Amino acid sequence: MSDIKGTVMQTTTKTARELFEEVKANPNRARFGFGRKPAIVNVDPQKAYTRIDLFKTAYQTDPKQLDYINTISNMARAKNLPVIWTHVAYMKDGSDCGVWGTRTDTPDSLQNIKYGSERSELDDRLEIDRERDAVYTKRMPSAFFETPLASYLVWHKIDTVIVTGGSTSGCVRATAVDSLSHGYRTIVPEETTADKHESYHFANLTDLQLKYADVVPVQEVIDYLESYTPRNRAANGERIPVMSGKQGYIDKRNAQMAGWRAEIEKLEAQAALAKADLKKDFEQQIALIRARKKDVKAHLDALAEASDAAWQDLQAGVDKAWGEFESAVRSAQARFKS
Repeated sequence: MSDIKGTVMQTTTKTARELFEEVKANPNRARFGFGRKPAIVNVDPQKAYTRIDLFKTAYQTDPKQLDYINTISNMARAKNLPVIWTHVAYMKDGSDCGVWGTRTDTPDSLQNIKYGSERSELDDRLEIDRERDAVYTKRMPSAFFETPLASYLVWHKIDTVIVTGGSTSGCVRATAVDSLSHGYRTIVPEETTADKHESYHFANLTDLQLKYADVVPVQEVIDYLESYTPRNRAANGERIPVMSGKQGYIDKRNAQMAGWRAEIEKLEAQAALAKADLKKDFEQQIALIRARKKDVKAHLDALAEASDAAWQDLQAGVDKAWGEFESAVRSAQARFKS
């Protein structure tokens, strides 16, 4: 047996959460990354699964899940990016649920989420633009299966799909796998997904991260959407004029910040794996990077609010803040390599 090149199934006493944290902290793990034009696909945030005060089938992982979903959906919509919501619902006799609805038949069973029922309704806390957002009823786990989603994404020339919702082990996973299968860079913001048990939740996040998607902190998606500009669409065949002046300067700095994102993530992962005697020092440097990044954003926001005649007066402040940010990153890089 000494010539075995493959892997005999491993066993461990670690929890699913611990295994996920190990995978997440691996700085050498290659990523799919964000592309040039994303869409948000919110999978089944309906009352049957979100209202733990009303329904036995509902579950909660992060109490702020719906707030995060609202945040990134609103940001995407503000940038004229597609936002899609799905929910499951079935005919009165439940026959369109097919074999999936044959294991149980109680009032809480899947096939008994009827059209027009409270269980089928999207959660009232969600901020949905009914005139602009796409809302699809689905019957099977994947948001792609027998819905207009695939053609809708093609029409909008999407190359990145950001998947939220529940359950992590069910419809989120199925949608993420189908998203990859359709050729999309697939992003799953960790805090925007939920499941009934942490073992199911974290085991599936681990599997998604290893095979099908980038599982990232929701803040990373927020940062990406903040830096997204229409100019990103040029590679999709859209004719976008190169902007000069104030907006051109802002776009340039945002693009440069986006270019540093992967390196900062690598530094954060290395800090997480640092030995105890070095960990505090590394964490302080990461905190400094974040503070400098926040300072750059504050200066850029002030410049963006300035008039076309006055913005150049603020450019020196942005340049100074940018220099301090880059210096903090390079200092951390040197420290981590030593």
